[in-house]
Amino acid sequence: DKAVKFLSTTTGRDRVNRFVQYVTRFLIWFLAARGASHELLASLKNLMATIGLTRKVLFTGRQLEFYLAAVKLLATKDVFVKWTAIAKNFFMIVWVTLDTCQWLNATSLYSFPSIASINVRANQSWLAYILFSILGNLHKLRLNARQTRLNGGVPLRTLQEERKRLLRATVQDCLDVVLPVAMLEYVQLESGYLGIIGAVTSLMGACEYFFI
Repeated sequence: DKAVKFLSTTTGRDRVNRFVQYVTRFLIWFLAARGASHELLASLKNLMATIGLTRKVLFTGRQLEFYLAAVKLLATKDVFVKWTAIAKNFFMIVWVTLDTCQWLNATSLYSFPSIASINVRANQSWLAYILFSILGNLHKLRLNARQTRLNGGVPLRTLQEERKRLLRATVQDCLDVVLPVAMLEYVQLESGYLGIIGAVTSLMGACEYFFI
């Protein structure tokens, strides 16, 4: 039942597609190093590209969702939590919009003369989104630790569960941040390692739904 509900959501389908996409990236790197045939590598590259385009389509139109989430956050009392979360949603809107432009260009529905620049801006927006997510979670962890010390009426078990969730999210973000950093060539990292990181964080996201 949980699996059906998971796959019926955009996020659930994206997690599955993302996992397959990054496992495929790893396999291309792994098999290429072992002299796999050009035909096999070409098929895997085509699969990875197709899944990438599918993921972009799945997220097209979600800008409104992220905008409404940002509007609701205006009522948040903690200023740091509010503005990091709003910034996170803003960069998500930019990222999804640029992803849609990439999809339009790849399918030849519309050709952008500056597609290389769009690709860079998309990865920069992805990076900014993750960084603001990390900043927000680190601040929430600090607030959680203070609440735990003061014991201000919130059940200890609730605070402990919140801390575990925030720690998992922070670890996932710290792994994910490597992906746009490498794609922007701020650091040099082999494609296979990116595949492993992407596959692991995809599983972490799925486990968050199934087991938490």
